[in-house]
Amino acid sequence: MGLRTISTDSSRATIILIVLAVATAGGLWYDSPFGTTAGALIADVRNVQVNTHAAGVATQNYYGELLQDEEGELSPITLLDAAPLRLRDGRKKQGIQESGAIRYVDNCLLWELLPGARVIFKGAPLEINQWGQRDRSDYTKKKPRRTFRIALVGGSNTMGTGVLEEETFGNLIEERLNGELAGQRYDRYEVINFSVAGYHLLERVYLVQTKVGDFEPDLILVSSTDRDLTIQHTRLARRVYKDGPIHFQFLRKIVRESGCDARRDALKRLERKIQPFQEEILLGTLRELTRYARQTDTTVAVFLLRREGGKNLGKDLVRTRELLETGDLPIFPVFEAYADVGPMELWLHPAADPNKADPHPNVEAHRRIAEDLYEQLLAHPTIGRMIRGR
Repeated sequence: MGLRTISTDSSRATIILIVLAVATAGGLWYDSPFGTTAGALIADVRNVQVNTHAAGVATQNYYGELLQDEEGELSPITLLDAAPLRLRDGRKKQGIQESGAIRYVDNCLLWELLPGARVIFKGAPLEINQWGQRDRSDYTKKKPRRTFRIALVGGSNTMGTGVLEEETFGNLIEERLNGELAGQRYDRYEVINFSVAGYHLLERVYLVQTKVGDFEPDLILVSSTDRDLTIQHTRLARRVYKDGPIHFQFLRKIVRESGCDARRDALKRLERKIQPFQEEILLGTLRELTRYARQTDTTVAVFLLRREGGKNLGKDLVRTRELLETGDLPIFPVFEAYADVGPMELWLHPAADPNKADPHPNVEAHRRIAEDLYEQLLAHPTIGRMIRGR
């Protein structure tokens, strides 16, 4: 089936009515976890092969629409088509959704890394272990004796987009810990990378709440950037627009207080209504992370990454730091790593045209981040003693 793109509300309504009519004629009504619209997109129930394809692609397109805020806008609706997704200027979209390394899930995460996947993503091998992590396969869920285990939770920067696994700052920190401290209080140090490209702070906190604890970490390090202040409201608007899952109660309260009406409001209007709550979204997410730390008696800290080099931090990054520091969790601003370089010098692909640039950290950036974060962790009065075992 060829690509069908609908760009107006009237065309959207027409297609939906046609699909509903076909579903009704075939005796089909599907109570889908994604909502009745996505469920009704599945074709004739009597043809299992067609149904499987239609359901899979409809789900892909559903989440594709819900989450495309990182790398550009797609046309509003794409139905039942397995062709590569493209941006409006014709460029092929190269996000994690198109990598072949994820699977979609019906919860706050929306997707997760696919165990056993092996692909090339952003020019570098991306291999996923049996636990769904971009990390080695010899980690066990049960922590070995005399092992200090750190869980690293972030997005694409922390996952190591575009660099080799051994070049990521998480791996470099693990190597340094084992080279300098192993054999004293602990025989071994492990830094397990739970990070997934496309996750903002909301998804990272949900991941901490639902998965990370199974691996018995002694310390959880959660990354943040200024985009956790400036972008998260757009993702919440998309969830409202597409009737997607909203896990946290404080977010549901924000949706109510903002006056959002998914039945009448266009996506951009929803974004405008939620935008005044940007800071409350960040603070609410931080409160959820703090609550988890207290309830589980787990040491949790947040480290703040920057994207551009130079002395100027930018008002959004400064404000993000200020908000994070209002909470009770240790905050590590990893800023010095970028202080003495040009704005794009540590980018994966610097370019004058922002549409062609890739601001993910390059190999040198990961080395610098590892050095800065390592030294801050060891210098912290509580966390430093924990890591040394004193």
